[in-house]
Amino acid sequence: MKQIFKNELRRAFTGIPFFIAIAIGTVIAFWQVIQYVIPLTEFVNDVHTYAGKPGLFPLSVFNKWIGAERTGLPSYLFFLVIPLLASLPYGDSYFQDRKTGYIRHILIRQNKVQYYVAKFIAVFLSGDVVVVIPLIINLGMSALILPSVLPEVSTHTHAIYAHSMWSSLYYAHPYVYIGLYLLLIFIFSGLWASISLSVSFFSGNRYVVLLFPFVFYVFIHAITNLLNIDRMSPSVFLRPSQPEAYISFPIILGEAVLLLLMTGGFFVAKGKADDTF
Repeated sequence: MKQIFKNELRRAFTGIPFFIAIAIGTVIAFWQVIQYVIPLTEFVNDVHTYAGKPGLFPLSVFNKWIGAERTGLPSYLFFLVIPLLASLPYGDSYFQDRKTGYIRHILIRQNKVQYYVAKFIAVFLSGDVVVVIPLIINLGMSALILPSVLPEVSTHTHAIYAHSMWSSLYYAHPYVYIGLYLLLIFIFSGLWASISLSVSFFSGNRYVVLLFPFVFYVFIHAITNLLNIDRMSPSVFLRPSQPEAYISFPIILGEAVLLLLMTGGFFVAKGKADDTF
């Protein structure tokens, strides 16, 4: 198991698509800093200045990094393309293994279940990394430019309301709040990437395999928006700048478990039952 796991991780984290995905996410992260963070540097030294107006609470890293900035195009675009970034590095690897016959070569020497488990973990982790690393880069750059002023609820300059998920944590320990949200994004990014594995059983087109997670992501958002429950859409609740509508952590947890069963559970079970040869 150890050897096949190392092999899958090497393939996932050293391929050109992995670095392309990292590059795309990082470009968006830099774009957001250039457009929405750097212009505020002229006000940083005056702790009593907000957007150039004296006497108001200053903006800080906690409401201007890409995860907190609501209206800008870079932030919107980044959280829109999360499934694409996540699936790009290694999401089509099982499809390619089957198409090229590589899987037969591997399964002659390795346990079948171990191969499918290792494949799922590698796809899951590669999808996580390419999404979270640009977010961390953006957060770090924003923190270098803007002060880490503890959020104050009375200023109404933060997108976290009293009823928002983990709101008490945000106003007391904002970096812990951000860390938990990055963990949430980490988990869901891996799950979106692993959707491609399940689709590989049913599609003979590589682009369908890679694009299906994004299509499914947009479809869920459209349906929840139509039913006026868009707070249940991953494209909404994965943004650290939460909507005004109440977000329920049990619902998020339930969606994560459901996606895990649809991806990892189905992929391993289906792969074990399939006659590869």
